[in-house]
Parts: sequence; C-alpha cells; structure tokens
Amino acid sequence: MLDNGAGPGKYAMKLAEKGFQVTLTDLTPKLVKVAENKAKELELFNQFNGFHIMDAKDLNLLEDKEFDASLMMGPMYHLQNEQDRDAAVKELYRVTKDEGVVFVCLYVPN
Repeated sequence: MLDNGAGPGKYAMKLAEKGFQVTLTDLTPKLVKVAENKAKELELFNQFNGFHIMDAKDLNLLEDKEFDASLMMGPMYHLQNEQDRDAAVKELYRVTKDEGVVFVCLYVPN
C-alpha cells in the first residue's frame, strides 16, 4: 500500500499496525524523517517498504501498477491549481494496479 503525501505518517502508522506493508512518500524531508522515526519507535519499521521524499505530482521512483491500494489524504489540500491536483491523481492511478483501490481526500472550498 502507498501512503502518498503522508506527512508524519498518521495514516501509514495505523495501516502498518493493521498488518499492511506500507510505502510512505512526502515532499518534506523533515516529515519523512519524523515518520521513519515514529515507525521505529512504534516497532513498525519492518511493515514499511520505504520512506521516500517525493512530490505527489511526480512519483518517478515508483513503478507502474506497483500497489494494490494507494492513499492520498494531504496533497489535495496543498495543491493550489487544478493542473497540479490532476497530475497528483494521475500519478496515484499510474502506480496503482488496475484492480487496485485508490483513496483520495479532496478539499472543496466554500
């Protein structure tokens, strides 16, 4: 499972606790390190396939159709224009298997 734009890994840790193998990505190096340290602290490090610094719009280090499921909860709040949001969603679908599941949290302004 991919947690893309995971920040400090709140959702990734819960998924790891449930037994999922998780790959975590975020744009902010400090937050990726926080997530990695948290996984070690919670003794969940072995549930992770990697902690990567990546832009949600460009997951170039990840293979096509690599994940059974992909999660993107944070980036859609931060991406300010429609083109960037579209790019992030397209990347998420690219790295998720055809029969996989994609979870995206959208921000809808008032």
